[in-house]
Amino acid sequence: MKHYQTSVDLILHQQNFWNEDFIKDGDSFSSKIELIDINDLVIFDEGVVLSYLKDEKEIIIIQEYSNLMLSGVAFPPILLSKDNVILDGVHRYLASKNNNYQQIPCIRVFF
Repeated sequence: MKHYQTSVDLILHQQNFWNEDFIKDGDSFSSKIELIDINDLVIFDEGVVLSYLKDEKEIIIIQEYSNLMLSGVAFPPILLSKDNVILDGVHRYLASKNNNYQQIPCIRVFF
């Protein structure tokens, strides 16, 4: 498993993974990144969010993501099920909520 020195290193790696060509070629992904109203997203397990908000390490990650977003760092889109359940990106979701964003980029995954 590769370890990243900073969150920015990880984000840059993720950006390369979710490039436009990959999205178009994947059979199980939608054809485009969509801006989805943040209030329409669903957390599968609210217990996970509650545990994140009680864990100092997780709070630091969420705050770091919030600050990076505000400074203009582009994050990979959040992965959603067809029913808007977050499959990947809870930290990004919480950071976006922390920044009072109304919409966030998402990609739907169909199984």
